[in-house]
Amino acid sequence: MIKNAKKLNKKLCKSVHLISRVGFLLIFILSFGFTNAQLGFSFLDLPNNAKINGLGGMNVSLAGNDINLIAANPALLDSADQQQIGVSYSPYFASSHLLNLNYSPNGRWAVQLQNLNYGNFTGTDAVGNQTDGFSANDFFVGVTHSHKIQNITFGIT
Repeated sequence: MIKNAKKLNKKLCKSVHLISRVGFLLIFILSFGFTNAQLGFSFLDLPNNAKINGLGGMNVSLAGNDINLIAANPALLDSADQQQIGVSYSPYFASSHLLNLNYSPNGRWAVQLQNLNYGNFTGTDAVGNQTDGFSANDFFVGVTHSHKIQNITFGIT
């Protein structure tokens, strides 16, 4: 009986050891894959105006009467932004262009449009013969809402 228990214990230890090795290997492979993965809609990470760009691409708390700040932090939309239109245009690398339009009718709601035009490309077929040219664009349309409770403002896009 003790011999059978020792054999069973030895088999169990080997299985646990194998499972733990496979588990660590899977975790390593998955974590490596996620760190090198490209996420969709990465054009939304680009700074959308000069003030945000000057802040290093992020804005957490710089408040002001600027409707363009809501792309970085939707909580910055407040009653000072009533009837405000914001337009921002940035030429980018290799004939790319970034355009942002923001409009707030009442200071609590806003509409955003963002377009990144990648420029014109020469089209080719599978063997390299030139075909018609084409262009590529990314678009984002968003609705932002903010709500203020005492000294705290909440926002969502």
